[in-house]
Amino acid sequence: MRLRHERKRLGLNQADFGRLGGVSRHSQTEYEAERTPFNSDYMLRLQEGGVDVAFVLTGAAAGAALPESARPLIDQFMRLDARGQQIVLELVNHMANQRA
Repeated sequence: MRLRHERKRLGLNQADFGRLGGVSRHSQTEYEAERTPFNSDYMLRLQEGGVDVAFVLTGAAAGAALPESARPLIDQFMRLDARGQQIVLELVNHMANQRA
């Protein structure tokens, strides 16, 4: 169930999520149905693709200390390149200093 939750959070269908993990759509379906165990290579590829592997494996989100409302912001931030992330950080720092 948690694997499916992460796939849907990322807005991917089973075929695309399977490709992210280096497996076929059929294998992805089997993993999500918990009929076939997945391996560490699959999980490493998913982690590189932005999947919260800690959540998939344990049920506790990697960013569990953050409020749920922050998760979409963090997800989008992580999709930016280094320059984009720097711009966002500068903007947020500027906004926070304006309020202080």
